[in-house]
Amino acid sequence: MKILATVVSFLFLFCALAGIFVIPTFEELYRSFGVDIPVFTKVVLSTHKYWLGLSLIPIPLVYLSEQSKKCQAIIVFFLLALAILLIPLTIVALYLPIYELGKVVG
Repeated sequence: MKILATVVSFLFLFCALAGIFVIPTFEELYRSFGVDIPVFTKVVLSTHKYWLGLSLIPIPLVYLSEQSKKCQAIIVFFLLALAILLIPLTIVALYLPIYELGKVVG
């Protein structure tokens, strides 16, 4: 279970690195468009600064719940599902304004 918690931490770390290096680039791009962006994209742009903290959560939770293997498994699988959902939802949120702009231009 500790290995899975480490994998989950690396998934969150990947998201955090994207939040540090990739998302600000999109933020500048959307600002230069001068158009209103979708709410879903605004949420991603306003929360990406906190994603590094997410990468630090899984490993301590697993070590703290060492006495209960069932509790440990629930925590790890919940965090794994969250990490797996976060990546594609972020991609959709970042590309959504581009599609909206295409509708306006085209």
